[in-house]
Amino acid sequence: MVLAIDTSTQHGSVALAHKGIVLGIEASRGESHSVWLLRACDRVLRAAGVKKSDIEGYAVAIGPGSFTGLRIGIATAKGLAAASGRRCAGVVSLEAMAASVLEKQPHQLLVPVIDARKGEVYYAVYRSYGESLEVVHPPAAGWPENVAELARGGILTGTGAELCRPFIGSETEIISLSAVAPEIARLGARILTAGQGIGPEALEPLYLRKSEAELKSQSK
Repeated sequence: MVLAIDTSTQHGSVALAHKGIVLGIEASRGESHSVWLLRACDRVLRAAGVKKSDIEGYAVAIGPGSFTGLRIGIATAKGLAAASGRRCAGVVSLEAMAASVLEKQPHQLLVPVIDARKGEVYYAVYRSYGESLEVVHPPAAGWPENVAELARGGILTGTGAELCRPFIGSETEIISLSAVAPEIARLGARILTAGQGIGPEALEPLYLRKSEAELKSQSK
């Protein structure tokens, strides 16, 4: 029984899954993650008739993505896991995004992209083989025109896809993405089942560049 949290973008989501079957999901409706997240976790558990003590592990998107969003999601997962003595699984948000379209698009080049602001996108490149993903290019930050070239003939998905649209041709497809938390739950469950879960204190975000606060601090 895994509770999964995704706050890597403004479109956050929470999902509850047991043995790969999603028992409940809730997506944010534009609310601040700090206001919405804990309430969403409680609503998903109540709707499924599951107690917090029934949760066997927590899965959370560790990034890349929104600095503030990731901090909120990871801090929430840490708190819930520490309070119950459960293990955690950190899931790369881009991998979860690629996995979300994997079943619909087997044997394809999949390029999930997240709006990174400042005209850039966070991206990774995967090749799908049946139910598995091969990493062609690890998570990175880049310019939309360069990412569009990497995605040529494949599929773009995620909040950064629209930034890449002006640079793609008819050979590249854009697929809209729904809530990602169900895939984070499934990927997290694999990590936990394989005995690779970590203590909540070991959860760390995957940042691909420095935050505005860090840059301002360095400039001083």
